[in-house]
Amino acid sequence: MKIESIIVKDNGHSCEYDIRIASKLFHIFFRSKEVELIPNPESMTILSILPALVTGSKIEIDAKLSSKFVSSLPTVQTIYTQWFVQQKLKPFPVNHLACRDDETKKSERVGAFFSGGVDAYYTLLKNMDIITDIIFIRGYDVKLEKKGMLDEGSELVKRVGKEFNKNVIEIETNARPFLDKFITYGKSHGALLASVAHLLTNQIGTVLIPSAETYANLIPDGTHPLLDPLWNSDKIEFIHDGNEASRLQKLKKITTSQFVLDNLRVCFGKSESKLNCCKCEKCLRTMISLKLLGVLEKSNSFQNDIDLKAIRKIDITPSRKIYHSELLWELDKHPQFNDISYEISSLLFKPHLIKNNYILIKNYLRKLKYRLPKLYSMFSEHIKS
Repeated sequence: MKIESIIVKDNGHSCEYDIRIASKLFHIFFRSKEVELIPNPESMTILSILPALVTGSKIEIDAKLSSKFVSSLPTVQTIYTQWFVQQKLKPFPVNHLACRDDETKKSERVGAFFSGGVDAYYTLLKNMDIITDIIFIRGYDVKLEKKGMLDEGSELVKRVGKEFNKNVIEIETNARPFLDKFITYGKSHGALLASVAHLLTNQIGTVLIPSAETYANLIPDGTHPLLDPLWNSDKIEFIHDGNEASRLQKLKKITTSQFVLDNLRVCFGKSESKLNCCKCEKCLRTMISLKLLGVLEKSNSFQNDIDLKAIRKIDITPSRKIYHSELLWELDKHPQFNDISYEISSLLFKPHLIKNNYILIKNYLRKLKYRLPKLYSMFSEHIKS
């Protein structure tokens, strides 16, 4: 794998380069109207790591990298290969990569990635005193062809910047379609964020990445408190932020602001003309949480009523089951929400989720069979009967 043809255009507001994998050439671009982008070799390397692991390639780049950054690459590869076993990733050597002497000075400005969702607002409001910039990526969670949704997202982030007096940096990129050719978005999105941040090292020295999980529910993921700091170099530091709070706790904090209630966007699916479709799994989950907190009727981001029929139609993936389990726990404390509680309970006991839990338990006990032979035998006999 060779990173080549690095081109800077429009007085530094556009950075483009090619990645050659075997006989295929991939053209990647990053564009920003607000800031000058630095053609950073760390940025290009980060974007190449997962494709290299998938294809069994060695990364080649004619530029010197931060020695701090290069020293973390073996650990990054170990994490990826142990997390994503089914991908059969193939680690590559890094001792051929040229390193530069690390600098000791970096920008004092602090950026935070921002999409308009619960995690992003929580990180912004929690760190209001230190965040100077919010970063919005066109082509990250909403694909580039969905221009209407992207424009709405862009306008939303500008409103947020104005309301909270933060500088807005907007970057457009086609990096996601490139990564999607090799590995799923859920595994690669953290690398995409880090790649973008490294292009901003002349502007920002620290970047906050909002978390989606609590410490109690951490799972292998593209962005993670174990992984994100490994993207650090001498010029930029990454902080994975917000693992101390559940989604309901985050909502409780951020919805004390009427502005947030009216400008909360969690839907990246099918709604082209409004902030949220109010029918998808993420919308309904958020609406139920707002209902629990007694603020759904105050929000202009969602319709006031929760459609029970729409709840029945949503599909909960095993990775999102924890969110609905937490919701059910809270709903059961409030008898007035028994109708919603019943629908969530029905969703959680769908066959594919029960099967998933059975497989997890069985595999776990298999690992323990030499330590706990009696328990393993009892479980096996129970399953057979």
